[in-house]
Amino acid sequence: MSREISAKFGRLVKRLRKKKGFSYHQLAAKTGISASYLLRLENGDRRSPSLKVAFTLANVLEMSIEQLKESIDAIIYEKTKGVKLEEQLLYCHNLTINDKVIDSDFKERMLDLIDVIVTSNGKSTFKVEDQILVMNAAQALKESYHAQ
Repeated sequence: MSREISAKFGRLVKRLRKKKGFSYHQLAAKTGISASYLLRLENGDRRSPSLKVAFTLANVLEMSIEQLKESIDAIIYEKTKGVKLEEQLLYCHNLTINDKVIDSDFKERMLDLIDVIVTSNGKSTFKVEDQILVMNAAQALKESYHAQ
């Protein structure tokens, strides 16, 4: 994350923290993020917060979707190593499909299905064993969705 983006995110965190009436130590207790890290983040001295940190702060500080999206888009764009799908999916709190908020069990099953698909034999067609694994993972995903 560039210094400019980091500073913008830090200012947003500071503004929302103060609006909630939280001290650094109170926010640290609620998020599990150290008070010293929060101070450095707010002052623009700490660069590249992970998606987990960004989502945790967004959740506790009740950032608007627009504020969080702008921050996360900037984080993802500026990262040089790329962002793992797992990290994005697992830490996104308001992920919806057909206007239904998706729970962590569904997210895990979605990752299982993706993993089965991408780790299959590597050919464009699936072996029978791979087809069965994909069908079972898809069925578990469907059941998880309808169980919510």
